[in-house]
Amino acid sequence: ESLETMIGLEPANPKWLLAAAGVGAVTGETREAKIRLERARQLGLPDGKSHWQAGMLAEVLGKQVDAKSDYERAVEMDPTLDETWLRLITLYRAIGDTGAARRSQVAALEANPDSARLLMNRGLQFRGRQQWSQALADFERVMELQPDMEGVSHAAVQMLFQLDRKAEGVALLNDVLVKNPDDHIAMTLLCVEALVAADKETA
Repeated sequence: ESLETMIGLEPANPKWLLAAAGVGAVTGETREAKIRLERARQLGLPDGKSHWQAGMLAEVLGKQVDAKSDYERAVEMDPTLDETWLRLITLYRAIGDTGAARRSQVAALEANPDSARLLMNRGLQFRGRQQWSQALADFERVMELQPDMEGVSHAAVQMLFQLDRKAEGVALLNDVLVKNPDDHIAMTLLCVEALVAADKETA
């Protein structure tokens, strides 16, 4: 109700329209949400964050093409929005535009060289292409920047094993288990490594 009041007072304010569109999307009033979102765009969203919010809302409303355009505008206005870069890269990959995804990844990291999320994303791509050394470098940097990021220690261990640096991988897993003795993934990786080494007793 307060949003409707604010829209009544400032009908040309795109931020109020964007906020009301978000409420409409959540409450199931999708037609009205789409109308208000488009009206907000026409009036001119003022900054990168607003375009990011518009893109997220467009995705909720099933408008991926519009979302891509919103994200492109968002990072053009504010290249420090690492989360927006990630969504844009994901959308490019979803439509099969791997060239645009890689170019965006490069631009994103140029603007945000210490973004743990972007580095983790690139590391996973390196891993998928079996570029173990590059993946490990990214995962190790993530562990420096954000050591508690989910999955990064396990990913680094896998790269160490792939590079035949098994002692380092086992040492890292033991460090992980000191912090969290109930880490089942770490235990499984240790078990697999012991089996590979034909050490059945340890496994």
